[in-house]
Amino acid sequence: MAAWRNAFSGSLLLLAMAMPPALAASAARAAEPAAHPTNIGVDYIVTWLGIPVVRGRITATVADGRYRATLTSRTIGIAESLFRDRRRVEVEGVMTETGPHPR
Repeated sequence: MAAWRNAFSGSLLLLAMAMPPALAASAARAAEPAAHPTNIGVDYIVTWLGIPVVRGRITATVADGRYRATLTSRTIGIAESLFRDRRRVEVEGVMTETGPHPR
């Protein structure tokens, strides 16, 4: 069970690491004074041997030179019956021309 959790945590870390490039792409627009908020949302499902075990969502908002990203996930299906796991991670910071910088 511990190996499965480590793999699951690694998948979440990989997804979280994929967000900064998406946020950086909107950095120039967010730095403009009259920029409208940019919202990004991604739903995902993690499978193990083709069986869905985790459902999650990553959302991010960039506005006024700042950003906020949230990652939520929960076990589903057979994984839910083995153990219940719910996670929520939030990060916020400022956007610059070089990309996001967490607080």
